[in-house]
Amino acid sequence: MVTVFLQNQYYPDHDAYLEALAEILKAEYEAIVASGAVLQVDCPDLAMGRHIVHRKKSVTEFRKAAARHIEVLNAATADIPPESMRLHLCWGNYAGPHHHDIALSDIIDLVYTARPQAISVEGANPRHGHEWIVFDRHPATRWKDNHSRGDRFNLQFHRASRTGCTADLRLCQ
Repeated sequence: MVTVFLQNQYYPDHDAYLEALAEILKAEYEAIVASGAVLQVDCPDLAMGRHIVHRKKSVTEFRKAAARHIEVLNAATADIPPESMRLHLCWGNYAGPHHHDIALSDIIDLVYTARPQAISVEGANPRHGHEWIVFDRHPATRWKDNHSRGDRFNLQFHRASRTGCTADLRLCQ
C-alpha cells in the first residue's frame, strides 16, 4: 500500500487510514482491470516498508503489520480475478547499502496469502540476487492454500547479472 510514502496526517490511527485507502483504491483497481489491463499492485510496504517505516520493530512485529496490509489488499481486490493481477515486491531501488532489508524468506509465506496470482520480485541485483533461493524451500509454481484455490503463482524474474556472483549461476544454466 501507499502508506510507506504517504504517511497518515488525518485519520485517527494507521488502521483507519488503511481502510480508507483500500476503499478508494478498490474502485481504481477495478477500473484498471475493467479496461482490460493487468493490475500490478506495487507493495513497497511488504519489503521496503521494513526499513523505511518499521525499522524499530522486530521481525515478528513487522510481519504482523505486513499481514494486516495484505488483509486490506485482499479486501480491496476481492472482486478482481487473481489472474488479472500481479504483486510487485521490492526493497527499493535507492543506491544505499540495503543492510537493513528484510529477507524474502522472512515474509514469503505472507506474500503467498495475497490474492494476485503472479508475483514480480525485484531481485536480480547484487543486493538481492540471492533471494531466489527461497523458492527452493517455498516453491510457488503449484502453491495451494487452505482454501484450495488451485495454482497460485507465476513468478517473474529478471535475468541475473553475469558479474560472477555465485547466486546467479543456477539462473544462467
